[in-house]
Amino acid sequence: MKNVLMISMPAIATTILAKRVKAAAHERQFAMELTVLSESEGMPCINEFDILLLPPHLRHLLNMRKGFGAEDGLIVKVIDSTIFGDLNGEAVLNIIQDSLL
Repeated sequence: MKNVLMISMPAIATTILAKRVKAAAHERQFAMELTVLSESEGMPCINEFDILLLPPHLRHLLNMRKGFGAEDGLIVKVIDSTIFGDLNGEAVLNIIQDSLL
């Protein structure tokens, strides 16, 4: 089972998107645990996760923390703004699964 962390700012959109990703994973029988945390809660514990998902509005974290988690094999992906705006759980699950190939 893969552990995925989605960093978020307090917003209903991220909650809805996370529910849709979980539903898509269940439908595809893809074993994963998706956790949604704020930057201050999530960044200190990123080593507990296999994949870190950043929403487009937090893309700057990727540049600010270049190389973070890399030594532990952490996969970091930024969700495309169109996918995030559409709350497309299927597309986010595709990002997760493609990153594991």
